[in-house]
Amino acid sequence: LRYQLNPHFLFNTLASISSALPSAQSTARTMVERLANFCRLTLHRTDDREWTTLGEEMQLLRVYLEIEQSRWGDLLDVAITCDSALEGERLPHFLLLPLVENALKYGRATSPDRVGLRLVARRKGHNRTASRSDAAGDVLILEVSNTGAWIEPTEKKTVSSLGIGLDNLRERLVRYYPRLHALTVSHAGGWVTVELRLTLAS
Repeated sequence: LRYQLNPHFLFNTLASISSALPSAQSTARTMVERLANFCRLTLHRTDDREWTTLGEEMQLLRVYLEIEQSRWGDLLDVAITCDSALEGERLPHFLLLPLVENALKYGRATSPDRVGLRLVARRKGHNRTASRSDAAGDVLILEVSNTGAWIEPTEKKTVSSLGIGLDNLRERLVRYYPRLHALTVSHAGGWVTVELRLTLAS
């Protein structure tokens, strides 16, 4: 899509739609502006890098979640915690977006009312008690949590498209972090948490 779509055409069209909307329709105008910003971040790059930084990925996710917040209103509660010292860490483009998308889908499918979403990025320093998979260096821990219940793999067919993003993510992790990653899912206290551990270069 990024190679086939002219970003400037898309941005200009969205800007025209935003300016054409009556000022009274502030919510619609805000959504169009946020969509334009999201498209700018995803489609318009100065090079063909496969990698980005955690800071840029978080910026993309914030814009994405702002769009969802506009759609959901008070039915979505978002909290993002990211240590600013980690913003320069390298990540493959769009590594976390599938996790956030799945969290919203799972949350919407299994939460009784409001959906809570938490996104946390933190570092675990190397020490003697670290697990074998952590031994090569510090570990970047990325957690995406949503309210609701865990859906077993055999039940995923009851919720459209669940699991596809995780399967694609696992393939990318094998490519970019061979034997240097761990992806786990836990559920407790009304929350489902996907934790991704990436061993950083020493």
